[in-house]
Amino acid sequence: MKTFFSVLIVNFNGLEHLPACFSSLQKQTFQNFEVVFVDNASTDDSILWVSEHYSKAHILKSDTNLGFAGGNNLGFAHCKSPYVYLLNNDTVLFPDTLEKLKAALDRAPPHSVIQSLMLDFSDPQRVDSRGDTLYWMGSAYNGRGELASDLDSEETLLPIASACGGASLWPANLFRKLGGFDESYFLIFEDLDLSFRARHFGASIYLAKDSKVLHKGSASIGRSSALSTYHSARNLTWTHIKNYPIITLIKASPMLVFQKILNAFFAFKSAHLKTWIQSQIGLVTGIVPILKKRRKILSESKISRKEFEKWLRKKWLLERLHHHNNKKQ
Repeated sequence: MKTFFSVLIVNFNGLEHLPACFSSLQKQTFQNFEVVFVDNASTDDSILWVSEHYSKAHILKSDTNLGFAGGNNLGFAHCKSPYVYLLNNDTVLFPDTLEKLKAALDRAPPHSVIQSLMLDFSDPQRVDSRGDTLYWMGSAYNGRGELASDLDSEETLLPIASACGGASLWPANLFRKLGGFDESYFLIFEDLDLSFRARHFGASIYLAKDSKVLHKGSASIGRSSALSTYHSARNLTWTHIKNYPIITLIKASPMLVFQKILNAFFAFKSAHLKTWIQSQIGLVTGIVPILKKRRKILSESKISRKEFEKWLRKKWLLERLHHHNNKKQ
């Protein structure tokens, strides 16, 4: 019988996280799924552990590190189910995570993308990701650090701008039509780019707030590492250029410049200014393919500029202050 979900896990030296993740999959109340495990040239015993403890997983070994984007594209080609659940290796699912996801899918419009509510592994009362988007001033938003209880008054199935690649369900046909992740990103913001492209394609994206996942967060690369600094600074601007309608890009440009200055300042504070400068060089040298992709995305877009702009968040400073006060509580 054909499985309903393919759970796709991309791994890089994540052995320490795998027992908890796979144990939570084995305890799911909804079991009609397969597991596709992509190993990105790990040097630990990740593959050995999975083969010994979860023998029914379809294991794919890459000889090189393809990043999150390339690893998922490789795995997706081997998924046999109509829906593919992208899942980070440093997650732990609640027992009914997939059951609730299936119920959300039944209520959503056809061809919808649905993200699980990601909670902070060390503090489950707080959000790790409730769906991603960008502020008008250019920086990213995912609700990290907010109280999960703030969502109590919201609908169970909540429209969001973008789905986090760490725990999101994609219709396989939609993913293929979009061409999968942009592998030039390697990692970071590749999921935001994919979601924005899905929006241009006309897809709906939702948060299923009762489908919950605990997430450790940036376990493989660290939140403030040189690797994170490089790909964040480069890929964020690529995402603006690829997906913003021209008038939106012009309107946002003063704020995007301000955001660049802020990023450079924070890179300097974290001793990664050299890496940040290298990222900007990479941004420029890779801009021609990005512009070609932009032309295709926007020429085929099924949504208006105003429809796109409604998914960009305002009040960046007020929300940053609110987030800062929440962390003190």
